[in-house]
Amino acid sequence: MGWTNKLTLGSERNRERCPEPGVKDAWTYVSGYFENSQDSVFGVVIRSDFESRLRVHFQDPNRPDEDVAWYALRNAVYAVGCRAAASMDRTREFAEIQSESMRFFHNAFSVLSELLFMPGGLIAIQALIVMTSFAELLGSPSVEYMLCASATRLAQSKGLHREPSRAWNLPRSETLHRKCVFWAAYCYDKNIALRSGRPSALDDDEISCEMPKEIPDGSTLDIAVMTAAIEHARICAKISKRLLSVQAFNESPTSLSETIDQLEEELRLWRNSLPNNLTFPKQNDHRLSNNSYQLKANILRLHCSYWSSIITLHAIFHYPWICSAVTHQKPFFEDRIFKSSARSAEASRQILSTLRDFWLDASFSSP
Repeated sequence: MGWTNKLTLGSERNRERCPEPGVKDAWTYVSGYFENSQDSVFGVVIRSDFESRLRVHFQDPNRPDEDVAWYALRNAVYAVGCRAAASMDRTREFAEIQSESMRFFHNAFSVLSELLFMPGGLIAIQALIVMTSFAELLGSPSVEYMLCASATRLAQSKGLHREPSRAWNLPRSETLHRKCVFWAAYCYDKNIALRSGRPSALDDDEISCEMPKEIPDGSTLDIAVMTAAIEHARICAKISKRLLSVQAFNESPTSLSETIDQLEEELRLWRNSLPNNLTFPKQNDHRLSNNSYQLKANILRLHCSYWSSIITLHAIFHYPWICSAVTHQKPFFEDRIFKSSARSAEASRQILSTLRDFWLDASFSSP
Protein backbone atom coordinates (compact mmCIF):
# COMPACT_ATOMS: atom_id res chain seq x y z
CA MET A 1 0.00 0.00 0.00
CA GLY A 2 2.83 2.37 0.79
CA TRP A 3 4.51 1.77 -2.57
CA THR A 4 1.24 2.21 -4.47
CA ASN A 5 0.68 5.59 -2.81
CA LYS A 6 4.00 6.76 -4.25
CA LEU A 7 2.74 5.90 -7.73
CA THR A 8 -0.20 8.28 -7.52
CA LEU A 9 -0.68 12.05 -7.48
CA GLY A 10 -1.18 13.73 -4.13
CA SER A 11 -4.54 15.31 -3.31
CA GLU A 12 -2.87 18.67 -2.71
CA ARG A 13 -2.67 19.33 -6.46
CA ASN A 14 -3.72 22.84 -7.42
CA ARG A 15 -6.89 22.64 -9.51
CA GLU A 16 -6.83 26.29 -10.56
CA ARG A 17 -4.94 27.23 -13.70
CA CYS A 18 -2.02 29.56 -13.10
CA PRO A 19 -1.25 32.59 -15.26
CA GLU A 20 1.10 31.82 -18.13
CA PRO A 21 4.44 33.63 -18.31
CA GLY A 22 4.90 36.93 -20.08
CA VAL A 23 6.66 37.18 -23.41
CA LYS A 24 10.18 37.57 -21.99
CA ASP A 25 9.93 34.69 -19.52
CA ALA A 26 8.15 32.48 -22.06
CA TRP A 27 11.00 32.81 -24.55
CA THR A 28 13.52 32.15 -21.77
CA TYR A 29 11.70 28.93 -20.92
CA VAL A 30 11.46 27.91 -24.56
CA SER A 31 15.20 28.43 -24.98
CA GLY A 32 15.76 26.48 -21.78
CA TYR A 33 13.75 23.55 -23.12
CA PHE A 34 15.44 23.30 -26.51
CA GLU A 35 18.97 24.23 -25.45
CA ASN A 36 19.38 22.84 -21.93
CA SER A 37 16.86 20.05 -21.32
CA GLN A 38 18.36 16.63 -21.94
CA ASP A 39 15.19 15.23 -23.54
CA SER A 40 14.95 17.77 -26.36
CA VAL A 41 17.50 15.62 -28.24
CA PHE A 42 14.65 13.16 -28.91
CA GLY A 43 13.05 15.65 -31.27
CA VAL A 44 9.54 15.32 -29.85
CA VAL A 45 8.88 19.01 -30.46
CA ILE A 46 10.08 20.69 -33.66
CA ARG A 47 11.65 23.93 -32.48
CA SER A 48 10.95 25.97 -35.62
CA ASP A 49 7.27 24.94 -35.70
CA PHE A 50 6.78 25.53 -31.98
CA GLU A 51 8.38 28.98 -32.03
CA SER A 52 6.39 30.04 -35.10
CA ARG A 53 3.14 29.13 -33.40
CA LEU A 54 4.22 30.81 -30.17
CA ARG A 55 4.84 34.08 -32.03
CA VAL A 56 1.30 33.92 -33.39
CA HIS A 57 0.02 33.24 -29.88
CA PHE A 58 1.70 36.33 -28.47
CA GLN A 59 0.31 38.54 -31.22
CA ASP A 60 -3.05 38.20 -29.48
CA PRO A 61 -2.40 36.72 -26.00
CA ASN A 62 -5.94 37.51 -24.80
CA ARG A 63 -7.57 35.35 -27.44
CA PRO A 64 -9.26 32.31 -25.81
CA ASP A 65 -7.46 29.01 -26.31
CA GLU A 66 -9.57 26.71 -28.45
CA ASP A 67 -6.87 24.10 -29.02
CA VAL A 68 -6.32 22.38 -25.67
CA ALA A 69 -3.48 20.28 -27.10
CA TRP A 70 -1.53 23.44 -27.98
CA TYR A 71 -2.31 24.86 -24.53
CA ALA A 72 -1.00 21.65 -22.88
CA LEU A 73 2.11 21.45 -25.06
CA ARG A 74 2.93 25.12 -24.52
CA ASN A 75 2.69 24.81 -20.76
CA ALA A 76 4.53 21.49 -20.67
CA VAL A 77 7.43 23.09 -22.56
CA TYR A 78 7.29 26.04 -20.15
CA ALA A 79 7.49 23.62 -17.20
CA VAL A 80 10.51 21.70 -18.48
CA GLY A 81 12.16 24.83 -19.86
CA CYS A 82 11.61 26.81 -16.67
CA ARG A 83 13.37 24.13 -14.68
CA ALA A 84 16.15 23.72 -17.24
CA ALA A 85 16.79 27.46 -17.48
CA ALA A 86 16.63 28.00 -13.72
CA SER A 87 19.01 25.10 -13.10
CA MET A 88 21.74 26.93 -14.97
CA ASP A 89 21.66 29.49 -12.13
CA ARG A 90 23.28 27.42 -9.42
CA THR A 91 22.46 29.91 -6.68
CA ARG A 92 18.76 28.98 -6.65
CA GLU A 93 17.28 26.34 -4.38
CA PHE A 94 15.84 23.14 -5.82
CA ALA A 95 12.50 23.61 -4.04
CA GLU A 96 12.11 27.11 -5.46
CA ILE A 97 12.80 25.92 -9.01
CA GLN A 98 10.46 22.97 -8.62
CA SER A 99 7.63 25.12 -7.26
CA GLU A 100 7.93 27.62 -10.10
CA SER A 101 7.92 24.99 -12.84
CA MET A 102 5.11 22.96 -11.25
CA ARG A 103 2.65 25.80 -11.94
CA PHE A 104 2.95 25.26 -15.67
CA PHE A 105 2.89 21.47 -15.33
CA HIS A 106 -0.41 21.74 -13.46
CA ASN A 107 -1.77 23.91 -16.28
CA ALA A 108 -0.96 21.19 -18.80
CA PHE A 109 -2.22 18.47 -16.47
CA SER A 110 -5.55 20.25 -16.04
CA VAL A 111 -6.56 19.34 -19.62
CA LEU A 112 -5.44 15.69 -19.46
CA SER A 113 -8.91 14.26 -20.04
CA GLU A 114 -9.40 16.48 -23.09
CA LEU A 115 -6.08 15.31 -24.53
CA LEU A 116 -7.13 11.69 -24.19
CA PHE A 117 -10.78 11.77 -25.18
CA MET A 118 -11.36 14.78 -27.41
CA PRO A 119 -10.43 14.88 -31.12
CA GLY A 120 -6.77 15.76 -31.47
CA GLY A 121 -3.65 15.16 -33.49
CA LEU A 122 0.04 14.73 -32.97
CA ILE A 123 0.28 17.74 -30.64
CA ALA A 124 -1.67 15.94 -27.91
CA ILE A 125 0.84 13.08 -27.94
CA GLN A 126 3.73 15.55 -27.89
CA ALA A 127 2.22 17.28 -24.88
CA LEU A 128 1.87 14.00 -22.96
CA ILE A 129 5.46 13.00 -23.73
CA VAL A 130 6.84 16.37 -22.59
CA MET A 131 4.71 16.07 -19.45
CA THR A 132 6.21 12.62 -18.88
CA SER A 133 9.67 14.14 -19.26
CA PHE A 134 8.82 16.67 -16.56
CA ALA A 135 7.26 14.04 -14.27
CA GLU A 136 10.43 11.93 -14.39
CA LEU A 137 12.21 14.69 -12.47
CA LEU A 138 9.73 15.00 -9.63
CA GLY A 139 11.84 12.83 -7.35
CA SER A 140 9.44 9.87 -7.13
CA PRO A 141 7.56 7.59 -9.55
CA SER A 142 4.43 9.74 -9.01
CA VAL A 143 2.51 10.24 -12.22
CA GLU A 144 5.18 9.40 -14.80
CA TYR A 145 3.91 5.83 -15.32
CA MET A 146 0.32 6.86 -16.00
CA LEU A 147 1.29 9.84 -18.15
CA CYS A 148 3.62 7.68 -20.22
CA ALA A 149 1.00 4.95 -20.57
CA SER A 150 -1.48 7.58 -21.77
CA ALA A 151 1.04 8.92 -24.29
CA THR A 152 1.81 5.48 -25.71
CA ARG A 153 -1.87 4.47 -25.89
CA LEU A 154 -2.74 7.68 -27.69
CA ALA A 155 0.23 7.22 -30.03
CA GLN A 156 -0.99 3.74 -30.92
CA SER A 157 -4.52 4.98 -31.46
CA LYS A 158 -3.09 7.40 -34.05
CA GLY A 159 -1.11 4.59 -35.70
CA LEU A 160 2.33 5.94 -34.82
CA HIS A 161 3.58 2.44 -33.98
CA ARG A 162 3.12 1.42 -37.62
CA GLU A 163 5.26 2.41 -40.58
CA PRO A 164 3.08 4.90 -42.52
CA SER A 165 1.48 3.55 -45.67
CA ARG A 166 2.43 5.23 -48.92
CA ALA A 167 -1.29 5.62 -49.57
CA TRP A 168 -1.41 8.17 -46.73
CA ASN A 169 0.75 10.52 -48.80
CA LEU A 170 2.30 12.05 -45.71
CA PRO A 171 4.94 14.74 -46.23
CA ARG A 172 8.49 13.52 -45.59
CA SER A 173 8.92 15.93 -42.68
CA GLU A 174 5.76 14.65 -40.97
CA THR A 175 6.78 11.02 -41.45
CA LEU A 176 10.16 11.71 -39.86
CA HIS A 177 8.58 13.59 -36.97
CA ARG A 178 6.06 10.80 -36.29
CA LYS A 179 8.97 8.39 -35.93
CA CYS A 180 10.69 10.67 -33.42
CA VAL A 181 7.54 11.07 -31.35
CA PHE A 182 6.78 7.36 -31.27
CA TRP A 183 10.29 6.20 -30.41
CA ALA A 184 10.63 8.82 -27.69
CA ALA A 185 7.42 7.44 -26.16
CA TYR A 186 8.83 3.92 -26.53
CA CYS A 187 12.02 4.81 -24.63
CA TYR A 188 10.07 6.39 -21.79
CA ASP A 189 7.62 3.48 -21.64
CA LYS A 190 10.20 0.70 -21.43
CA ASN A 191 12.43 2.47 -18.91
CA ILE A 192 9.57 3.57 -16.66
CA ALA A 193 7.96 0.11 -16.79
CA LEU A 194 11.24 -1.49 -15.72
CA ARG A 195 11.80 1.02 -12.92
CA SER A 196 8.27 0.82 -11.54
CA GLY A 197 7.84 -2.93 -11.95
CA ARG A 198 4.59 -2.36 -13.85
CA PRO A 199 3.71 -3.70 -17.31
CA SER A 200 4.64 -1.84 -20.47
CA ALA A 201 1.86 -0.32 -22.57
CA LEU A 202 3.60 -1.42 -25.78
CA ASP A 203 3.88 -4.85 -27.39
CA ASP A 204 7.10 -4.98 -29.42
CA ASP A 205 5.57 -7.51 -31.81
CA GLU A 206 3.03 -4.87 -32.92
CA ILE A 207 5.64 -2.26 -33.88
CA SER A 208 6.66 -1.72 -37.49
CA CYS A 209 7.66 1.96 -37.24
CA GLU A 210 11.27 2.33 -38.30
CA MET A 211 13.81 4.09 -36.13
CA PRO A 212 14.57 7.67 -37.24
CA LYS A 213 17.61 7.88 -39.52
CA GLU A 214 17.22 11.48 -40.65
CA ILE A 215 16.73 14.74 -38.78
CA PRO A 216 13.49 16.59 -39.59
CA ASP A 217 13.91 20.21 -40.64
CA GLY A 218 14.08 22.51 -37.63
CA SER A 219 14.45 19.60 -35.17
CA THR A 220 16.84 19.27 -32.22
CA LEU A 221 17.00 15.49 -32.70
CA ASP A 222 20.36 13.82 -31.99
CA ILE A 223 20.21 10.56 -33.95
CA ALA A 224 23.16 8.95 -32.16
CA VAL A 225 21.69 9.58 -28.69
CA MET A 226 18.22 8.46 -29.72
CA THR A 227 19.47 5.30 -31.43
CA ALA A 228 21.43 4.36 -28.30
CA ALA A 229 18.40 5.03 -26.10
CA ILE A 230 16.10 2.95 -28.30
CA GLU A 231 18.47 -0.01 -28.37
CA HIS A 232 18.78 0.10 -24.60
CA ALA A 233 15.00 0.39 -24.21
CA ARG A 234 14.60 -2.76 -26.29
CA ILE A 235 16.84 -4.63 -23.88
CA CYS A 236 14.78 -3.20 -20.99
CA ALA A 237 11.71 -4.73 -22.65
CA LYS A 238 13.41 -8.13 -22.71
CA ILE A 239 14.42 -7.83 -19.05
CA SER A 240 10.83 -7.03 -18.04
CA LYS A 241 9.37 -9.88 -20.07
CA ARG A 242 11.93 -12.59 -19.37
CA LEU A 243 12.77 -11.87 -15.73
CA LEU A 244 10.03 -9.80 -14.11
CA SER A 245 6.85 -11.32 -15.57
CA VAL A 246 4.59 -13.81 -13.81
CA GLN A 247 5.81 -16.51 -16.19
CA ALA A 248 9.43 -15.81 -15.23
CA PHE A 249 8.76 -16.71 -11.60
CA ASN A 250 7.75 -20.20 -12.73
CA GLU A 251 11.16 -20.79 -14.29
CA SER A 252 13.83 -22.78 -12.50
CA PRO A 253 16.76 -20.92 -10.89
CA THR A 254 19.05 -22.53 -13.45
CA SER A 255 16.97 -21.19 -16.34
CA LEU A 256 16.78 -17.74 -14.78
CA SER A 257 20.53 -17.71 -14.23
CA GLU A 258 21.12 -18.49 -17.91
CA THR A 259 18.71 -15.75 -18.93
CA ILE A 260 20.54 -13.23 -16.74
CA ASP A 261 23.86 -14.11 -18.34
CA GLN A 262 22.38 -13.81 -21.85
CA LEU A 263 20.82 -10.42 -21.17
CA GLU A 264 23.94 -9.12 -19.46
CA GLU A 265 25.90 -10.07 -22.58
CA GLU A 266 23.40 -8.08 -24.68
CA LEU A 267 23.90 -5.09 -22.40
CA ARG A 268 27.67 -5.42 -22.67
CA LEU A 269 27.51 -5.56 -26.48
CA TRP A 270 25.21 -2.51 -26.47
CA ARG A 271 27.59 -0.50 -24.33
CA ASN A 272 30.58 -1.53 -26.44
CA SER A 273 28.73 -0.49 -29.60
CA LEU A 274 28.19 3.09 -28.42
CA PRO A 275 30.01 5.67 -30.54
CA ASN A 276 33.12 7.08 -28.89
CA ASN A 277 31.51 10.46 -28.19
CA LEU A 278 28.76 8.78 -26.12
CA THR A 279 30.95 6.60 -23.94
CA PHE A 280 31.58 7.68 -20.37
CA PRO A 281 35.17 8.99 -20.16
CA LYS A 282 37.74 7.28 -18.02
CA GLN A 283 39.61 9.03 -15.23
CA ASN A 284 41.64 12.07 -16.34
CA ASP A 285 39.80 12.10 -19.69
CA HIS A 286 38.44 15.62 -20.25
CA ARG A 287 36.00 14.77 -23.06
CA LEU A 288 32.99 15.10 -20.76
CA SER A 289 33.84 18.64 -19.66
CA ASN A 290 34.34 19.72 -23.27
CA ASN A 291 30.86 18.63 -24.37
CA SER A 292 27.65 20.65 -24.29
CA TYR A 293 25.40 20.40 -21.23
CA GLN A 294 22.82 18.36 -23.15
CA LEU A 295 25.36 15.87 -24.44
CA LYS A 296 27.01 15.52 -21.03
CA ALA A 297 23.61 14.81 -19.47
CA ASN A 298 22.80 12.15 -22.05
CA ILE A 299 26.24 10.52 -21.78
CA LEU A 300 25.70 10.25 -18.05
CA ARG A 301 22.17 8.93 -18.56
CA LEU A 302 23.40 6.18 -20.91
CA HIS A 303 26.14 5.32 -18.42
CA CYS A 304 23.63 5.08 -15.55
CA SER A 305 21.18 3.18 -17.76
CA TYR A 306 23.72 0.43 -18.29
CA TRP A 307 24.57 -0.02 -14.64
CA SER A 308 20.99 0.32 -13.38
CA SER A 309 20.01 -2.41 -15.85
CA ILE A 310 22.75 -4.61 -14.41
CA ILE A 311 21.27 -4.09 -10.94
CA THR A 312 17.80 -4.97 -12.21
CA LEU A 313 19.11 -8.11 -13.91
CA HIS A 314 20.68 -9.44 -10.74
CA ALA A 315 17.97 -8.27 -8.34
CA ILE A 316 16.10 -11.55 -8.70
CA PHE A 317 19.00 -13.36 -7.02
CA HIS A 318 20.17 -10.49 -4.86
CA TYR A 319 17.13 -9.09 -3.05
CA PRO A 320 15.81 -11.66 -0.54
CA TRP A 321 12.14 -10.79 -0.99
CA ILE A 322 12.45 -11.53 -4.72
CA CYS A 323 14.78 -14.51 -4.74
CA SER A 324 12.64 -16.30 -2.14
CA ALA A 325 9.85 -16.47 -4.73
CA VAL A 326 11.98 -18.36 -7.25
CA THR A 327 14.11 -20.62 -5.10
CA HIS A 328 11.42 -22.80 -3.57
CA GLN A 329 11.77 -25.32 -6.40
CA LYS A 330 15.29 -26.49 -5.46
CA PRO A 331 18.19 -25.54 -3.17
CA PHE A 332 19.55 -22.15 -3.99
CA PHE A 333 22.95 -21.76 -5.65
CA GLU A 334 25.34 -19.99 -3.30
CA ASP A 335 27.71 -19.09 -6.12
CA ARG A 336 24.83 -17.44 -8.02
CA ILE A 337 23.92 -15.38 -4.95
CA PHE A 338 27.52 -14.33 -4.52
CA LYS A 339 27.95 -13.43 -8.20
CA SER A 340 24.71 -11.44 -8.42
CA SER A 341 25.39 -9.62 -5.16
CA ALA A 342 28.87 -8.69 -6.33
CA ARG A 343 27.60 -7.43 -9.69
CA SER A 344 24.89 -5.34 -8.01
CA ALA A 345 27.42 -3.84 -5.61
CA GLU A 346 29.82 -3.02 -8.44
CA ALA A 347 27.03 -1.43 -10.48
CA SER A 348 26.02 0.69 -7.51
CA ARG A 349 29.59 1.88 -7.04
CA GLN A 350 29.85 2.75 -10.73
CA ILE A 351 26.72 4.93 -10.52
CA LEU A 352 27.88 6.64 -7.34
CA SER A 353 31.32 7.31 -8.78
CA THR A 354 29.78 9.47 -11.52
CA LEU A 355 28.83 12.05 -8.88
CA ARG A 356 32.44 13.21 -8.96
CA ASP A 357 32.23 14.05 -12.67
CA PHE A 358 28.89 15.82 -13.02
CA TRP A 359 26.90 18.60 -11.41
CA LEU A 360 23.50 17.11 -10.64
CA ASP A 361 20.76 19.73 -10.70
CA ALA A 362 16.98 20.04 -10.97
CA SER A 363 17.01 19.44 -14.73
CA PHE A 364 18.79 16.08 -14.70
CA SER A 365 17.09 12.68 -14.60
CA SER A 366 18.70 9.26 -14.50
CA PRO A 367 17.34 5.70 -14.43
